[in-house]
Amino acid sequence: MLSIFQKLRRKLLIENNLGKYLLYALGEILIIVMGILVALQLQNMNEKHKQKAVFNATLEQLYNSTNSDLESYNNEINGGRWIIKLIDSLLIHPESFEGTELVFTIFRLYGISNDYYSESNFFAANLNPDPEDLTQNQITKQVIHYASNNKPADWTIISQPLEEMVNNIHLPHPKVDLLNANSGWVYDTSYYSQKNIKNAKKLILSEEFKAAARTLRTNIIYKIAQANVKKSAGQSIVNLIKEYYPEARILYQDVGIIGTSIDGFDDSGAISTPMIQSDMEKSIWEIDLYLKEGRVKFRCQNSWLQNWGGASFPSGKAYSHGGDIVVPEAGNYHIILNLSESTYEFVKKGE
Repeated sequence: MLSIFQKLRRKLLIENNLGKYLLYALGEILIIVMGILVALQLQNMNEKHKQKAVFNATLEQLYNSTNSDLESYNNEINGGRWIIKLIDSLLIHPESFEGTELVFTIFRLYGISNDYYSESNFFAANLNPDPEDLTQNQITKQVIHYASNNKPADWTIISQPLEEMVNNIHLPHPKVDLLNANSGWVYDTSYYSQKNIKNAKKLILSEEFKAAARTLRTNIIYKIAQANVKKSAGQSIVNLIKEYYPEARILYQDVGIIGTSIDGFDDSGAISTPMIQSDMEKSIWEIDLYLKEGRVKFRCQNSWLQNWGGASFPSGKAYSHGGDIVVPEAGNYHIILNLSESTYEFVKKGE
């Protein structure tokens, strides 16, 4: 092709046809310019394709972190409602609490943990929308607004007056198994003296305690309302991401099961038994396993940073950082954990 243009140029020069030569030269320049423009257009399209891929990858991380936020909000809401029930029981029927149970109940009033850390703000800050893409910019704006207001509730401040009252009567904190903190408090009836229990009973009957408990109840209702607002905002972000990027998936790696029903928890040197991911799209994990009577939990990568428990058997809701799942009967089980719907099921084989 290039040789044809060169021959044509020489012919025009030999014929001394300046007009046709200039016309030819102009055409050649136009072809070069068009080639450059096409190349730039292709490069621009390629850059936009890369930018969108990076934007979508960050959105998928946000999709996962926001789903974790929703689990945290649910824990706050359910934990707050549970404490309200305890407060009501203590105020209305204080005589129904006796002995060690009374002491444990008092400590539970300010036992909600707020150590959850959201990654949504980090991923929102790393979103890099195309300046010319109106949809990407609108999504980024909404995500940043959500993430900037996504802070865990501070439960320590609202429960501080009650905690100070407990400290004033020198009531020891419940006994904990230091080798296996995940098992919670140790229900040792000999741990508290009769004087401890007597002081605890006197405390819950005092007007100061009742007033502080009622104030705590009101403050918890406010916290629940705030958590519901954040939960609603988080669900909107999840829906927004899924609408823009339907391929966004819940991403978990190396999910396993651990507990006394298998080889024990970390205190005995046990590690998680790996589960098999049977559905990547829905993040479903399964395993066939012999379980002893005992307790189990699910977790990622042999770490408690991401873990799930539950309050029922053989099936139920999988709660992030939930309690141990009690296995009441030994046997061979087919275990299914659905992390997209936060459910689990233990199907006893042969039944």
